[in-house]
Amino acid sequence: FNIEYRIKDARGNWLWLRDRLISWRHHGEEVIIEGLSSDITARVNMEQELRAHLEKYRILFDLFPLGITVADSSGKILETNLEAERLLGISKTEHEQRSIDSPIWHILREDGSRMPAMEYASTRALRENRLIANNVIGIVKEDESVTWINTTAAPLQDGGVMVVYHDTAGGTESKDEAQARDEPFRVLFQGAPDAMFLADAHNGQILDANHAATRLLGRPRYEILRMHQSELHPPQEEVFSRQSFELHVQEALENGKTHPVENIVLRADGSL
Repeated sequence: FNIEYRIKDARGNWLWLRDRLISWRHHGEEVIIEGLSSDITARVNMEQELRAHLEKYRILFDLFPLGITVADSSGKILETNLEAERLLGISKTEHEQRSIDSPIWHILREDGSRMPAMEYASTRALRENRLIANNVIGIVKEDESVTWINTTAAPLQDGGVMVVYHDTAGGTESKDEAQARDEPFRVLFQGAPDAMFLADAHNGQILDANHAATRLLGRPRYEILRMHQSELHPPQEEVFSRQSFELHVQEALENGKTHPVENIVLRADGSL
């Protein structure tokens, strides 16, 4: 046996005791049991105080006027609060099923272009092990409205990361307002005579393709958006295309420009 119970001593004080079995044996018709009784009052009181502190922390965490996201060292989201649910437009349950670099996030830079996961404040703080402060981003929600928030992320001692964010002065931008802002870029992008693709710099996933790109590949746009950038080329060119893409990303981040690279494109009908 191993039981914990409360008992009142001679002075009227309540104590917590723990009784546990040490050994037992038969002695004729009798059973001899040896046990140990320990005073665990201090431990129980400490646990109760800890539970009270955790409850206060939970209330503060949920009622805090800033959005908070906590993730582990792999980027898996562990905790979020109520304000995060309001700002991001997703439920706590859905939020905590994602990772901080999940491809399902649709996040914009301040200039309206799509931000790759490697630029998020959260992923940078985790990767660089330092504070990343005042990173303004746009969160594109399911109704295609955009909420602009200021994010700050800091690494945790256990290897995880905490992200704190709040509304910027711009607040929430409607779908129509976002479309009006993006319209000049959209016209140039779709009207360009050359094939153009937008890809996530973090994972190489195709994010957008213009009309010339669909004609070049002989594929509808929705098929292209399911592809990795390396799939634009023949299988024998996969290593080269991935290396070239990584080099382009590195050059863009370091120098703001890239050098041209020639490669073969694989069409839907198998022709090159």
